[in-house]
Amino acid sequence: MCGVFAVFSPRRAIDQNHVIAGTQALRHRGPDGEGFYFHPRGHIALGHRRLAIIDPGNGQQPVTNEDGSIVAVVNGEFYDHESQRRDLQDRGHYFRTGSDSEAVVHLYEEHGVECLQYLQGEFAFVLWDDNRQRLFAARDRFGVKPLVYSQDASRLSLASEAKALFAAGVTAEWDAESFFFASTLQYLPTNRTLFRNVSALPPSHFLTATADAMRIQRYWELPVANQPSIDSAAPVDLKDIIEQCRQYLVDAVKCRLRSDVPICAHLSGGIDSSSVAGIASAILSRPIDTFNIGFDADIYDESNIAVASSLELKSKLHSVNVNSEDVLRSIPAAVAASEGLAINGHLSAKYLLHQAMRERGFGVTLTGEGADEVFFGYAHLRMDWNHSEEPGASTAVVGNQTSIGMMLPHGHSLSLAGVHRRLGFVPAWMKAKATLGWKIHQLLHPDVLKTFRNRDAFCEVTDQVLTNTAFTANVVTSRKLWTRLAMSGYILRTLGDGTEMPHSIEGRVPFLDHRLWEFLRNVSLGQQLSGQLEKAILRAAVKPFVTAKVHQRPKHPLDAPPVLMRDSASTDGYVRDYLHSDAMKSQPFFCVRKIDQILNQLQTAPDIERQAWDPALMMAMSVTEINRLISQSPTANCST
Repeated sequence: MCGVFAVFSPRRAIDQNHVIAGTQALRHRGPDGEGFYFHPRGHIALGHRRLAIIDPGNGQQPVTNEDGSIVAVVNGEFYDHESQRRDLQDRGHYFRTGSDSEAVVHLYEEHGVECLQYLQGEFAFVLWDDNRQRLFAARDRFGVKPLVYSQDASRLSLASEAKALFAAGVTAEWDAESFFFASTLQYLPTNRTLFRNVSALPPSHFLTATADAMRIQRYWELPVANQPSIDSAAPVDLKDIIEQCRQYLVDAVKCRLRSDVPICAHLSGGIDSSSVAGIASAILSRPIDTFNIGFDADIYDESNIAVASSLELKSKLHSVNVNSEDVLRSIPAAVAASEGLAINGHLSAKYLLHQAMRERGFGVTLTGEGADEVFFGYAHLRMDWNHSEEPGASTAVVGNQTSIGMMLPHGHSLSLAGVHRRLGFVPAWMKAKATLGWKIHQLLHPDVLKTFRNRDAFCEVTDQVLTNTAFTANVVTSRKLWTRLAMSGYILRTLGDGTEMPHSIEGRVPFLDHRLWEFLRNVSLGQQLSGQLEKAILRAAVKPFVTAKVHQRPKHPLDAPPVLMRDSASTDGYVRDYLHSDAMKSQPFFCVRKIDQILNQLQTAPDIERQAWDPALMMAMSVTEINRLISQSPTANCST
């Protein structure tokens, strides 16, 4: 895990000071070293901040091919690079380092942009091909590692984070249209950031640029479950599916255990992180250290289950206890680090979790993200399964009461008629976001709403994600929309990389191994969604690695207690003071008077109403901190 920076300026010489400043703004992503490449002609420059994970003593970047005509900076990990290295060496390639990152320049020599088909892992990189005078950048299939860019008439700049672009001279200012998406459905289109003239390279895409043009193309598509039900599929032996699934999971964890620095794992009370920790311990033949977040409200806290799992694994469990005051105190740092908007204190909680990992000497962590996407585990996905004998929808709702206001709808809603016309149904997660969006819209300045009154954010993101895609079942449509919008843009970017890298922690995600997804494409939905408990195939596959309690425990999302909990007077006062602060008044979107009215109404409102409004107020606090980030940037423009 590292920080990458690049500038391509074919018609004007690059200011090296800008490259140095942009790269140094990413020091938190790579505290172990710094490297640069400046082309003699002055039209291309690459910068790199290194977090030394593989070959710490000899893995400096940029990396080059044998004659220096291809040079690259890489963030993330390429797995199976040892076998690729042997194959490339047999073809005559010479490696200077033991780092996995060097493989990309030699694979590119062999295959050009098609080298992406040979890369397995979580990555973002920028590569310069001097012979073709071409810049080539790419991001991994799921968007685990970020890559953003800015383009003007004279240059193209790319970086791991927007703050590096600002340090290098890109103007820092809000993108009002992006905020329109965030305020309506929480998530941004895959090519957007919150900042004007700063775009995100979407997951599964690559970018090429020459002096004449820039082009962005997709190189991989999310696998689609082609079989709508077990009844219409060719018979497949379930035992064989489970055995193969177990092997894919073991392989995915095994390759992610390769590290020359201490490695640990997340461990909540759920089957996802417990599976990863259990498999890792079995592979290592020793317990892996684990980390858990503890909350001060029983319905949100999974500490007891995590303790029981750690005892069975004989793992050393590091518990990070987080209360409401901790959440509020950490919001400014967590939001600025992630460059994203949060709707719950889980952003602060994960920020503090990864801080604790670094303080205890770890550099890599395994996480359970992606399991609910690949195995259709979310309550909202099970609710969208259109099988005539759909199980579990009502029990899924009952078991996820902490998600009311975030992932379960509550109260008035924005219109979803346009989505229904396009799809013939409305994904359950969109129903929840439409009720959250309605609340957020009640708190905005009238002029903000007026600007976008004729836009339908839900339809626009649906059209973007589902371009040229045909589906056989509602749940498959919902999963693709969710995976591309929520998982890539929020779960992986804001809550994942955004809370890991401020502390120089590399997160690895076994459930987002693309080979597992491609295998499950041919398993029928009936088999994947059967049973009263979600993720039946996963539960069967990982039964040898988890406790009996975890194996039978329903899905419980990682949500922090609302900051508006009635039994915390000090927290309530802090929130009110924050939302009346000068910093809040200086942000351009939320109306403080409207927020004050809602806070007064919530004083006597039922607890469920306070819980449902909490995400909207957390959004307002996040906006305040992004506005602070913009205003403190060297090229700030706080107008919208």
